[in-house]
Amino acid sequence: MVAPPREVFEKGMNQWRESLVVQFIAGVPNFSLFKKLAKQLWGSDGELEILPTDHDLFIVKFWNPVARDRVLESGPWHIRNRPLIVRKWEPGIKPLEFDLSTMPVWFHLRNVPLELFTQKGLSCIASVLGTPLFMDRITANQERLEYAKVCVEIDVLKEIPSHIDVKMRNGSRVSVTVEVPWMPPKCIGCSVFGHSEKTCARKPVVSATEVAMRPGDSVAKANLDEGSDSKKPDIELGGLLSASKLGKAHITKEGRVLEKSSCSKSVSGNLFEILNSAVEKENGDVFINDDNGSESSKELCQRNWLELPRDLTVSILSRLGAIQIIESAQKVCTQWHNICKDPSMWRSIDMRNFGDLSSMPCDLEKMCMHAIDRSCGGLVDINIDYFGTDELLAYIAQRTSNLRRLRLVMCWWNVSDHGLSKAASKFPFLEELEIYFCDFDEDSIEVVGRCCPLLKTFKYNQEGSRFPSYRSDEEALAIAENMHGLRHLQLIGNKLTNRGLQAILDGCPYLESLDLRKCLRVNLEGDIGKRCAERIQNLRRPNDSIHDFEFAAEIDFDDYDGYDSDYNVYLHIATDA
Repeated sequence: MVAPPREVFEKGMNQWRESLVVQFIAGVPNFSLFKKLAKQLWGSDGELEILPTDHDLFIVKFWNPVARDRVLESGPWHIRNRPLIVRKWEPGIKPLEFDLSTMPVWFHLRNVPLELFTQKGLSCIASVLGTPLFMDRITANQERLEYAKVCVEIDVLKEIPSHIDVKMRNGSRVSVTVEVPWMPPKCIGCSVFGHSEKTCARKPVVSATEVAMRPGDSVAKANLDEGSDSKKPDIELGGLLSASKLGKAHITKEGRVLEKSSCSKSVSGNLFEILNSAVEKENGDVFINDDNGSESSKELCQRNWLELPRDLTVSILSRLGAIQIIESAQKVCTQWHNICKDPSMWRSIDMRNFGDLSSMPCDLEKMCMHAIDRSCGGLVDINIDYFGTDELLAYIAQRTSNLRRLRLVMCWWNVSDHGLSKAASKFPFLEELEIYFCDFDEDSIEVVGRCCPLLKTFKYNQEGSRFPSYRSDEEALAIAENMHGLRHLQLIGNKLTNRGLQAILDGCPYLESLDLRKCLRVNLEGDIGKRCAERIQNLRRPNDSIHDFEFAAEIDFDDYDGYDSDYNVYLHIATDA
């Protein structure tokens, strides 16, 4: 045993005194990804250092105690929909153990009567939602009466009301509106927060395909066994063929089809819903699904989808994503398999997914390469979400020279600046480039602009930073100097200032739409705002709503109050609410 001197301990403690400890509540992201995101959220390079430890803890070492306190007092923090806890470092600190059946969540309470805009009053109201914990300093000091911001521990199974009725002293009632700026993902099946039902690793695998067929039909009669093992009549379709409007027919172990259940009114976004939609659009038929078993309803339920004309089947299958086609649709029958091998089906490849790659039963990069091969050089449009790599971009560039549209989502840890630049040099006909939450420097943007002279649409959307001191015009200048033919530009969450915006207006004379939402360093007052309004047909301003943006904002932009948030003002727990 060794007993270090007291001064050794003190010197070591001083080294970490200004540090914070970060722990994710559910699911730890890739370290390089977290490091890059944390530096964007909490400061520029040089202000902090991020170090991994065992026990899934991260040490964030600040050189400036003011910057550390800003992070500690702001929040709530969540990265990639994963909530995290930030604490001051102290000797012997250990990971917290979380009961994921409950979670602290911030709420906005609007229309709160002034006589209840107190700690006890807000605690009484918030107790309807769960266990009140604390509120921000602005609410505690009554500096903002528009709404009260309170943190409440809620149960995963509890339904959150949109309004809370409050009975006043005179007997009247006041309805307090409940808003949730951000709700962590939850899985009802597991009764925990931290992941959604869509990404749950425990979700059941469908072992008997639900298909729309006539009662008494056999698997052989429906051609489901063509080109497949006759000893395995059940076809794994990952749940895509669950009937919605069609009614259900289950394939038994003997290969017979049981009686269909009554038609369901629920629409779950499955394959047969797309079939219904496509047939109605193609034929102009309108089928009414009612509880009385009307003729129109019965006609729809008894449709045999395997007997559709080939051109209609092609139209229907082309609306599916590449993952659905390869994993499910092409396995239904020989006819569908042959259609799915047609190169014309692969001119557009959509590889969108939920981002939970660890639970995927297949390698999406290999699947994507297989889909590209099927296009036989005719690929013009491709979406790559979460799994993009330099190798995959190079593979695309080698097998097509006619790419018109490319979309990359969350590919920044495997797609480098060099990889994007090298691929762009092989895409001279590219007209649309969409990049979401990827970190490329201005040199890459410059290469894209030079090598893709036909580029009309450029979307470069980021998470942004809630710290106004973190600003940069380099990307905006690269766009202005190299993308003169742009018609549509989207820069959600960018760090450009009025200087960069001015350069874009000068360098992109054909610009028709400009999206500057959450560009917190842009001020559209004065001459530059007037110029934007006169020049741009469709202008989205920094504070405009992002409700139609397909991704959730990672930072609580709408609650941006600067640095004066303080979550150490605790609410009294109401016992007589």
